[in-house]
Amino acid sequence: MITAFSPAPEHIDSILVSLCDPERSVASVAGENQTSVAALCIWLSLPEIALLLESMAASFARRVRLIASNQMELVAEAARMIVQGFVRDEAAHAGRPADPAAIARHTAARRVCMSAMKTLQQLASFGLQPVRRPAVTSHNPPTILPEADRADRRSGTGRAGPRGIGGPHAGN
Repeated sequence: MITAFSPAPEHIDSILVSLCDPERSVASVAGENQTSVAALCIWLSLPEIALLLESMAASFARRVRLIASNQMELVAEAARMIVQGFVRDEAAHAGRPADPAAIARHTAARRVCMSAMKTLQQLASFGLQPVRRPAVTSHNPPTILPEADRADRRSGTGRAGPRGIGGPHAGN
C-alpha cells in the first residue's frame, strides 16, 4: 500500500530544488522527505504540481536557449575558422605522404570541435517546435479561387468536379 505524500507548502520549493539537482536521485529526495519513490511520483503527478513542473521545465529550457543563442555568433566564427583551417591544411599537404598519427590527431580534434558546435546549435533550438508549412512546388502551386469555384469544389459540382479533377466541362 502506498502512503499518501503531502508535504507542507513551505517544503514544496526545497523538494523541487532537490529534484532539479543533477547530483540527487528521485530516491534520495523521497528518502529525505520520509516518503517512498512511488508516493513522491504520485505527488509530482498531481495537476497543480505537474503544472508547476511544466512551467519550471519551460523556464529552464528558455534560459538554456537564451544562453546558447547568445553564443551563436562565436559558433559561426569557429565553424568558419575550422573550415578555413581544413581547406588550408588540405592545400598545404596536397600530394605529400601524410603521417598516420598526425592525421588521426587532426581528425579527432576536428570531430570534437564539430560535435561541440552541433551541440550548442541544438541547445539554441531546444524545445522549439518547427513550423510546418506545406511545400509550394510547380506541381502544387498555391491557388486562390473565387468563392463560387471554392463552393463548387466542396460540393463536387461545377467545372472542377470532385477534388478539382474532371467534371462536366473537363477536356472541352
